[in-house]
Amino acid sequence: MVSSMSSGLGARKRTKFCALCGKETEELINGLCIECYQKTYPLIPRNAPSQLEVKICKYCGAFTLGHVWRKTRVEDINKAVEAAVEANIRRQYKSKNYYIVKLEISPDRRYFEGKYVVKVKLRVRGEDGERHPTFEEEKTVSVLVMFSTCPECKDIISKTERAIIQVRASERHLTESEVAEIRRILNKEAEKLFESDRGAFPFEASETVAGIDYKFISAKAARRIAQAISRRFSAKMLETRKDIGGTTSDGRTKTKVTYRVLLPSFQPGDIVRLRKHLYYILNIERGKVTVISLPSLKETKMALSSFRSAELIVKYEESTPVMVISTSGTIVQLMNMENYQTFELSFRKIPLWIEQGKVFRLFKVNDEFFVLPSQEHRKL
Repeated sequence: MVSSMSSGLGARKRTKFCALCGKETEELINGLCIECYQKTYPLIPRNAPSQLEVKICKYCGAFTLGHVWRKTRVEDINKAVEAAVEANIRRQYKSKNYYIVKLEISPDRRYFEGKYVVKVKLRVRGEDGERHPTFEEEKTVSVLVMFSTCPECKDIISKTERAIIQVRASERHLTESEVAEIRRILNKEAEKLFESDRGAFPFEASETVAGIDYKFISAKAARRIAQAISRRFSAKMLETRKDIGGTTSDGRTKTKVTYRVLLPSFQPGDIVRLRKHLYYILNIERGKVTVISLPSLKETKMALSSFRSAELIVKYEESTPVMVISTSGTIVQLMNMENYQTFELSFRKIPLWIEQGKVFRLFKVNDEFFVLPSQEHRKL
């Protein structure tokens, strides 16, 4: 219903009436005053739940968001509760029609039937259509908090094996220095991962020169650590998976993963034969091999992949530590550092690195002697 009046002062503004309450107003939205429109078309749907449930791990503070467990970095359990409540409220009340402007979590906790009841006052702001005014609404939600154990902590407690790293060396044993270096890499990587993954450290370890086995409850951490070991030693890494039955919290099939890391058959300080050529291995890093070609004594870098078929000729441990006493022409006087006997050798070419008073390694290949740089860095 619309009415109008006129006077000598001019026309009066047209008056409108709300179709629901009959209130006189100057503005209607779909025939309703603002108050009735808000009641009839609320921002938060009437069927929006007034009660939510969330599980919180009593060991690590992880919480459920829907059906998926989420990590939290807070250590205080009360802060973990607040983080879980807020995350679930924001997920439930996410809409393109409004946004949350205020979220108050009551500090009071009421214990009821094995659950803690947390009250949350929610205020949202939005509009229903481009030409409609912006307005706010409030809603109180009860969040039922249940303390439980997340899948990761269950695996830690039960020592459920999800992954294993197996480190081996091709056609040889690992050296003690390699075992020590692998242990160092494990500890360094696990410490970096532990804050976000409590399964980063192995729950069982076997370390011998014959091979290394690390068992993990976290396949993700095991993969990161296996990759770090593989990079350090330019080793091959093979990944295999085996279904163990059941599904994870996010619906994926449970599997056990094996990461096999295979170090090359040779290592720095060894002499190898590749396609009838002899090479002294100086260094192996990032897929490259730094070598000294024998007998030319020329240093060069080659792709590690090209050395996969290399034949080990002389191990570093089979060489002799010697000190250079003097040089004269092609004659070098040496001292055996194991028994301190001195002797002379004649070389077709004196290496540039030969220096009086320095210790080198003496190799014998096919009745020919080579004085080559020491490999002190192999001690790591």
